[in-house]
Amino acid sequence: MAKTKTRYVCQNCGRVTPAFMGRCPQCGEFGTM
Repeated sequence: MAKTKTRYVCQNCGRVTPAFMGRCPQCGEFGTM
């Protein structure tokens, strides 16, 4: 079976990152991941 990976999506711009970030690297908003 494939290993599942967690993805975090910014609620403001939709940017997807593999790790949690306090601030979105694309739009710069805090707390939207």
